[in-house]
Amino acid sequence: MLQSIRDRVTGWVAGVIFTLLIIPFALWGVSSYFEAGGEVIAIEVNGEALSLGDYQRAYQVLKQRWQEIASQPITDDIQPLLKQQTIDRLIRAELFKQQSARMRLAVSDADVLNTLEQIPAFNDENGFSPALLEAYVSSQGLTPATFKAQIKQDMLLEQLQGTLIESSFATRQEALRFARIENEKRDLAYVVLSSDKAKERIAVSDAEIDTYYKENQQAFMQPEKVKLHYLVLSAARLADDIELAEGELEAWYQDNRQDYDVAGQRHIRQVLVKMPEPPTADVIAATQQQADSLYALITSGKTLEAVVTEDASEDNRVEYSEFEFLTEGVLEPEVDAVLADMQAGQISEPVKSKYGWHIIELVKVKGGSRASLDEIREQVVADLKLHKAETLLYEQSDQLATLAYEHSDTLDIAAEELGLAIMESDYISREAPGTGVVSDPRVIRAAFSEEVLQQGENSELLELADERLMVLRVVDHIEAEARPLADVREQIITRITFEQAREQTEEQGQAIIAKLHDGVSQEAIASAYAVSWQQASDVSRDDPGINRAVLRQAFNAGRPAAAVPLVSGTSLGSGDYIVVVVEKVHEMAAEDIKQAQVNTLREQLVRTAGGNDWQEFARTLQDHAKVTVYEEVL
Repeated sequence: MLQSIRDRVTGWVAGVIFTLLIIPFALWGVSSYFEAGGEVIAIEVNGEALSLGDYQRAYQVLKQRWQEIASQPITDDIQPLLKQQTIDRLIRAELFKQQSARMRLAVSDADVLNTLEQIPAFNDENGFSPALLEAYVSSQGLTPATFKAQIKQDMLLEQLQGTLIESSFATRQEALRFARIENEKRDLAYVVLSSDKAKERIAVSDAEIDTYYKENQQAFMQPEKVKLHYLVLSAARLADDIELAEGELEAWYQDNRQDYDVAGQRHIRQVLVKMPEPPTADVIAATQQQADSLYALITSGKTLEAVVTEDASEDNRVEYSEFEFLTEGVLEPEVDAVLADMQAGQISEPVKSKYGWHIIELVKVKGGSRASLDEIREQVVADLKLHKAETLLYEQSDQLATLAYEHSDTLDIAAEELGLAIMESDYISREAPGTGVVSDPRVIRAAFSEEVLQQGENSELLELADERLMVLRVVDHIEAEARPLADVREQIITRITFEQAREQTEEQGQAIIAKLHDGVSQEAIASAYAVSWQQASDVSRDDPGINRAVLRQAFNAGRPAAAVPLVSGTSLGSGDYIVVVVEKVHEMAAEDIKQAQVNTLREQLVRTAGGNDWQEFARTLQDHAKVTVYEEVL
């Protein structure tokens, strides 16, 4: 709908827009807009062009997925990353497509259909549902042909990937070696030096607080904030004020009653006598005669499936199929036209289409109704009001844009002319955009733009979700500034205390490690440092009774040499420090390792090797490709 606003823009706004459009044409050259069948070329990969439309569609998909995962607006620093990821993905996809063609990999239409039939989302209680597939494709803004082409391309990629990955292998000896490592157990001793004890001894001085505050100003900044005034135009609000006459309601209903009819679904069986394309007159006559013969058998009492099974012809032209609950428009138009006049249980005479002669049995019909105006009056009223409101919105959007531009230092005139209330936001920042309409990323970008924030002008007309249009201006601005020391004093004390305690425990841990290397006993260290050693025998890598940090250190430190324990340590995120002594390693004998585990590890190694090979293959393709990215159009 918002695209239509642009289509209906008039007056001086249209003049400005067309003037701005003329400039890039004059500077860049009209010819580049008409390459590749009238589409702007965004990327070329080994001579194959990818259009700007391809890029924009891929970017929107990636952007939507990012927003779903991150659950926050896309900021200016994220946009370049999404753009580059989109470019990289398009290039890789085209390279894989070209490689598939060189290897003569192929996917048939039957393969695509079989794949679609296996997708749960396209199945109902009766199995595969073309209607569900149609609804999904339509919701994605795609045509059936485009969607099937995407599925086919994905299947080709799976073939290509499978060809490479299936060539990967791992030997039994490799798997056995990993199995012994996985089953390895260790005897160890460890001590955890708590930073909490160190914190009790730390006193932070005023001088330390002042120095930390001055050296870390950026950590204690109040973000830049703005307060907004804004006007919102929406079709929903305009619809509330629209009065309807009974006559126009009836006229709207009659003109659009197909939108209020529930589509019926039909369960059918079919015998098809296929014809080659294009068929000759002789072939048409011969296939019609064959279809008439089959129809005669069916009317004599045989089932459609039986006459196909018993068909004695050797040309394989006769085919039986059954479709459960198709909506109108899925089958050939000639077949749909005949079905429209049939009752459940009836069998049609042979019907000719471009595919051949169809004999149709209508098994069952479900759904399908024509609602009267009285039954759905509330829905029809809402639809007509919204339709009239959208037309009014087109007109008022032009007026709002014009008034906001001509009176760029106020929203009062636009509000008065259009009867809109000026809304006021709370203070918002880039990091905390608030709630409701002002949380939209487009609002945040406009509010902090140079024209609005620095020059004090009204924003341009913003197109928001739910068919809303907005113009805003900044009415108050608070610069980013350091929070007063008094407000962050306790926070600074906590930070300094934590850092000093961590440093002290790390120094103590390293001193203990040094003494152990010098031959000092664990008992002597326990006495000197007032710590308690923990002993653990036959510890596995995933032992639930041992701290995960201790396990990581114990198994990542290496292997002790002969009878000399292996000593190591590390600082933890909590500020604590652990010292770990690996005293002995217990390896499982090869003959004690279960064959099932070896087989599982071997499969894992093959998958890992295959994944690495695939990544290397993709890098090699890209390294040897000739790629041109037209940044100026992206």
